[in-house]
Formats: sequence, structure tokens, C-alpha cells
Amino acid sequence: MKRAILPPPALRHRRRGMTLIEVVVAMGIFLAIATIAVWIVQETVRMWQSCERRRVLYERAGAVLDRLNGDLSMTSGRDIAGADVTRSYLLGGFDPATGCSWVRFTRTFEAGPERAQVLAAGDGRPTPLAQRPFDPDAPDPVAPPKNAPVDTDDYTGLKVGDFRALGGLAQVGFVVRNGTLYRTLHAPAPPAAMAAGQSFDQDLAAGGPNGPQPVLSEDVLYLTFEYWHQKTVNWDADPRPADKKSYGPELIWDSTRGITAGALKNFGFFRRADSVDDPSDDIFPRMIRVTAVIDSPYPRCQYTKLVEDLGDNYGMVFVESTAGFPDGGTSESFIYIEGEWIRYKEKLPDAFVVAERGARGTTKKEHLADAPVRIGRLFRRVVFLNNYREDFMSNDAWFKLKDSSKGRVGFEE
Repeated sequence: MKRAILPPPALRHRRRGMTLIEVVVAMGIFLAIATIAVWIVQETVRMWQSCERRRVLYERAGAVLDRLNGDLSMTSGRDIAGADVTRSYLLGGFDPATGCSWVRFTRTFEAGPERAQVLAAGDGRPTPLAQRPFDPDAPDPVAPPKNAPVDTDDYTGLKVGDFRALGGLAQVGFVVRNGTLYRTLHAPAPPAAMAAGQSFDQDLAAGGPNGPQPVLSEDVLYLTFEYWHQKTVNWDADPRPADKKSYGPELIWDSTRGITAGALKNFGFFRRADSVDDPSDDIFPRMIRVTAVIDSPYPRCQYTKLVEDLGDNYGMVFVESTAGFPDGGTSESFIYIEGEWIRYKEKLPDAFVVAERGARGTTKKEHLADAPVRIGRLFRRVVFLNNYREDFMSNDAWFKLKDSSKGRVGFEE
């Protein structure tokens, strides 16, 4: 029998480990895989945050523009026969405190799902039982039946029965205060002269004419209205062209053509003060272009910060980064810093080259370091008015200087 040939003992007991080169290579592969995994996770989170910001932004923009479109398209252009004061009107002015436009107008409400919590919605307060007329067919006019609903004269504005169909006419207003868009409501609609003197601050204060007003949307950085009339040829043209041909839209509107106070006194189609109560010469625009700059909630929005103080006459805005902001020299090359809009003509990696301070009707001012620099996104919608009314005067009477000392433009009689 042959004996098995075994290897030498040194070979039988030898254990082979990893060399230093193999360890280094394995660690390198592991680090590369870990780096790729971390990058994928970061990009996924970044894309999710970006999509979430965009989702919130477009939801807000859609809600704002749909509400504006729904109200403006129902603008009332004529009062009912026999009305003693003008309650059908469209008033649009400018608020220098915010750099935003405001609008007040009368719209019609049908007897449908539209509800409003107001103190006077055309049907008044609930009538107490003790003051209701006697009903001979009622089982007991003094004591109500058992389990009957109890009515009191305490009007809270919060009961289900207090949300009632408006019907008829109501005044709707839109204004931006500190980045918040409000929709005010008055029913029945006050006369035009009274509406021109109303204060939005009073409307928005608790305990105002109709109580606290609903917030339509937050983070609305800018809102303006432009009015297309019978001579407008282009939305972007000059409202007062030198050639008297290529007119742009009006930026202020007074359908009564007679209000002489506030921003409305600069209305281009001014006629005379007694036109306020003369509906025969009222005019309404064909279309209204709504421009809104809306943002996602701060600090989840696209923003950066100032790295040094910004004086009111500085031509450079130094920030942490300009990544994600539009290039300079476009229609969206605007930044928003604590109530001031700044238009820039060039974007550097860490600065904006200023083209205009105090843009969009705002006031230029100083800003301290670390102030947030926002941009938002611009949205526009054109609303067509079914009840528009044009001016009946001849073209030769258009835009004649009526009062050179006040700069008012109007018509010759």
C-alpha cells in the first residue's frame, strides 16, 4: 500500500491575508460607492425640495389668478333703472406704501354656492322671534314648538345660517399688505364716491365694516393691474405716447370719470367732477391684465442674503450667491429686499449690478447685512370684461390737456 505524499508542514500551516494595496483599493471602492450614494440622496432631496416649492408656488398662483379672474369677469357695468347713486363701478389706483396696485369694483352675485360672512348681505341680521310678525297659522306664536331651533338677536357671523347667498351687487377689493394679498368684501356695495374714500387699512382691521377680512394668499410680493381701452394697441406700449397713436394700457382707472382725490385724479380719461353721479358717461376697459409676483413660503423659497450693508444709492448688491436667479437684462431681472424692488442688468457669481433702485413703484432705502434677497415668480393673466363700455367721444378729443398745472389729462367739452 502506497503512503500519501503530504506537503511540507510549513506549507500546510500557512495563512494568506490582505496586502496593504488590496486594503487601499477596497477602501477606495467603498468610499467611491459611499460618495455616489450620498450624492444621489442629496440630489434626490434637492429635487424633492425644488418640486415641493414649485408645487406650492403654482398652487398659490392658480388660486390667486382664478379668484381674480372669477371676480373681475363678473364686473357690473350698469346700475339698475331708477338707482339714485352709482353702485356699478371699477376703481383702480396705486398704493405708494407697498408699490402695488389696488382695485375696487362692483360685481354681480348669483343665488348659488357663493357665500359671504358679512354684517349686511342684502338680507340683514337675523330677526329675533319677539320682533317677527304674527302668524295666525302658527301653532303657538308665543312659545315655539318643542325641539324647534332657537333664534336670538346675537349675531356672531360664525353660525352656519349666517353664511348666505349674496345675490345682487357687492363690492370686491384686492390689496397687498406686507406680502399678503387680501380680498375685501362689502355687501351691499357702497356708492362710488364712498368707495373711493374707503381705507383698506380700516377694512383689514378687526372690527372693521365687515369684520376681519379673509387672506387670499401669503407671499404675494407684487400685484398690479393694467387696463386695455379702445385706443390701446400693445400691452407694453407707453400709456402716453408722443405720437398719439401707439397707446399702451392705462395704469389707473376710474369708471365714473369724476373722482378728483388720491391716485384716481390722474386717470387719463377724466371728464368732470359731476360725472361721479352721471352713469351715462361711465366707461369700462375691454380687458384687464393682472401681473402678480408670488413666492413659496420663506425660507423654503429661492433666496440669498446680503453679505454687507446696502446704501440707498449703491450700484452693486453683494450677496452670498446668485445661483438660481435669472440672468440680467430680462423681464424677470428683479430682486426684492425688505419692501424694495431692484432691477439688475447683470448677474455676477456673488453680486448684482443695479440698473434701477426703487423699481416697480417702491422706495429705495438702506438695507443691513443678512437681509433676505428674494425674487419670486412672475405670473400674468388677461381677464376679459363682458360689460365693457367705451368712450363715445371723437378721436380728436382724446387725451387733450385739461389742466396743465395738475398734469391732468382729459377731454374737451
